[in-house]
Amino acid sequence: MRCVCLDVGCGGNDRYGFNPHCPKHCEVVFLDVAFPMLDIVQLVSNSASMHFVVASADKLPLRSETIDITYMWQVLEHVADDYAALCETHRVLKQGGMLRLAVPNFLSKNARGDPDHKHVYNIFSLRRKIRKAGFKHIFMEQRAGSLLPKPLRLLAHFLINILTDDLVITATK
Repeated sequence: MRCVCLDVGCGGNDRYGFNPHCPKHCEVVFLDVAFPMLDIVQLVSNSASMHFVVASADKLPLRSETIDITYMWQVLEHVADDYAALCETHRVLKQGGMLRLAVPNFLSKNARGDPDHKHVYNIFSLRRKIRKAGFKHIFMEQRAGSLLPKPLRLLAHFLINILTDDLVITATK
C-alpha cells in the first residue's frame, strides 16, 4: 500500500531553508509558494517518489482525497486565508488521513517576531478553526500528568498548552 505525503511550506528558498517532514517510506509532494533553490530541485527531481509543486496552501492543485498525511510545520501563520488552507488540506486528505500541524503559540516570541506572520494562535482559536474546517479528531502533542486524577490532568494539559512556544496538533479526517 502506497503512502502519499504532502509537505506544505517545505521551504528551500533564500529566506527559509528546506525542512522536509514526511516519513521516508512515503511518496512526497513538496509544496511551497516559491520555487526552491537549484540543489533542492535536483534532489527532488532525482527521486521518483518526490515531487515539487509551486502553489499556495489555500489553493492546492491536487485532486480530492489523494493524500494520506499532510505536514504544515510553521506554515499556517504565513497564509493569508488560513481557514481556506485548512479546508483545502481537509479536501485533499483521504478518509482517515492525518494532518500534522505546528504554529507558534500566542505567548511565544516567534508568534510576533516574523513580519511575514499574518495570524497569531492560541490553543482555543486553533482547535476551533481546525474543527470548523471539518477535522473530527484533534490531538494536542503536549500531554502531562498521566498519574494525576483527571481534573488535575486536564488542568496540567491546559497550562502546558497555554505556555508552550509551539502548538503541535494532529487532526484526522
